[in-house]
Amino acid sequence: MKSNPKTPVILKHLYDPDKIRVDQQTTNLGYLIEMLFEGEIDLTPEFQRSMDLWGPQQKSQLIESLLLGLPLPSFYFSINRLTNKWVIVDGLQRFCTFNDYIIKNELKLSGLEFLKIYEGKTYGELSKADKRKISGTKINFYVIERQSPSYVKFLIFKRVNTGGLVLTPQEIRHALNQGIPSKFIEELAGLEEFKQATDYIIPSKRMEDRDFANRFVAFYLLGYDANYKGELDSFLNDGMEALSTITEDERAKIKGALKDAIFMLAETDEIAFNIKQKDKDDLKFVFGAGIGSGIDVESLKQVVVDYLNRKSIDTDINYIPAVPLLSSVARPGRDFATFLKNKIDPSTDKPFNTDSSIFNTNFQYISAFRNGPAMFYEKDTALVEIFNQMSRKEGRCELVAHYLYYNKKEQVSDKSLTKDKDADPGLIFQVIEWLQEICPNINNIYIDEVSEDSYKVQYSFRRGEGAPQTDKFKALNVGFGVSYVLPIIVAALHTPKDGLVMIENPESHIHPAGQAKLMELICKSAKAGVQFIIETHSDHIVNGLLVATKKGFINHDESRVYYFDRNVSTHATQVTQLSVLEGGIIPNPPEYFFDQMDKDMITLTGF
Repeated sequence: MKSNPKTPVILKHLYDPDKIRVDQQTTNLGYLIEMLFEGEIDLTPEFQRSMDLWGPQQKSQLIESLLLGLPLPSFYFSINRLTNKWVIVDGLQRFCTFNDYIIKNELKLSGLEFLKIYEGKTYGELSKADKRKISGTKINFYVIERQSPSYVKFLIFKRVNTGGLVLTPQEIRHALNQGIPSKFIEELAGLEEFKQATDYIIPSKRMEDRDFANRFVAFYLLGYDANYKGELDSFLNDGMEALSTITEDERAKIKGALKDAIFMLAETDEIAFNIKQKDKDDLKFVFGAGIGSGIDVESLKQVVVDYLNRKSIDTDINYIPAVPLLSSVARPGRDFATFLKNKIDPSTDKPFNTDSSIFNTNFQYISAFRNGPAMFYEKDTALVEIFNQMSRKEGRCELVAHYLYYNKKEQVSDKSLTKDKDADPGLIFQVIEWLQEICPNINNIYIDEVSEDSYKVQYSFRRGEGAPQTDKFKALNVGFGVSYVLPIIVAALHTPKDGLVMIENPESHIHPAGQAKLMELICKSAKAGVQFIIETHSDHIVNGLLVATKKGFINHDESRVYYFDRNVSTHATQVTQLSVLEGGIIPNPPEYFFDQMDKDMITLTGF
């Protein structure tokens, strides 16, 4: 039965405040630097693979803060029970900075905001007074003590980890279960059988592959009915912790059981289909309560079919109903609410083949609710690099920076789309060319990968003929129109022939002249074989279509214009198809069809 989201969940663990042992201390930064130098602080735990995310300027400004006497945020540590070293829970980037600047003496200060006289200086070049000031900085820090229960440590890790690289739940479990548990989970995830069964689509980056292996282990060791109470994170942590209490022979049995279960997957067509479609959420379900709980092939087939049917009805499904021999878990992670979700064909009771659906990898939806300027843009390897999508949810185009960065070296879908006949047909070059037409004075666009989870977009502008371009401006400091039109330009240039692009309000935040140029690009793309469905309230967009028709960018019979109005008597929508004649003329348009300007001019001129 599906749980009511408003109903409180009964937790397996009662978080007794008396069991939360966190020691709060204040010390000089020099003391922590000495611990780091002596190797007592673990700067490179395995779960922090991409530890050094800050660039020279961010690091330099942290040192500048110390020289200015500004306070730093608190640090959090946990003590590794095996090595006795302090593990950084929150504050890793700051410690990487201290290591580079103070211990290694490698960092040269740059990009300082206030203390310009320190530009280019290493730690060794500072005066003794400056070094004493840094060393004497008061630091607040917290240490999660060893006797804190593991589930309490997990909660603290999850709550306080807010740095440049927020740990995933599996990385936290790995940090809390060092030794045999962490190494065994890594061994399972590295099995060639596992990689083949998942079609090599589960990355090891951020330990996503180990999350799958952890699910199998937890359900294998703990079972479902007796121990799983709806708290997935705690359940998986308990399963990983249990590995330290069993023998080597018992761990070998787990490894053999996983291999046997993987062979069983090969006989299950319904699962193979979803592996082919690269649906990681379905695979998490299979590797968790599915094969982990123990089930025969025929029962597993029935369970997967039932799961897919229910999922097709409720795309936000976060439960799996109980069935004989198998009950599943809350679906973790992000909900990829894209048009690529598997849907069930009622005539065959099997998922539609997305290759024959309009909602395939050649489809883009750009909604009126698309994202405006942002400090950082999201990254999603599966949706961008496998499914060819710019949006994760509701056509927001939050992945446009990742999409353009990943495809920047590809060519536009048709050479007729290049701004100039002999110009470079590269996607990024043509995006810039058309952006300059639609948003005049823009000179260039810069997309940089700032972390393994995000991108930064910046723009520069022209100053005039013969003058150098401006400095780079963050997207957040540039008008909304540029961010709103960028995904439309990318889709028009990169969607292949027979692809489909749906756009709501392409005119948003764009000057009328820019709207006209945008329609020129869209009409050229349509002429090259891409189908566009556009919803607009702008006469400039409609006129852009008519001008493009007159100029021959598109034939008059290659477009359709529909006017939607309300029938007053029936309170229903009525649709009128308007003909587009040669020369870009719409004969006898209905009343209220972009006629307000004419009415206003009559009022103003008196004619």
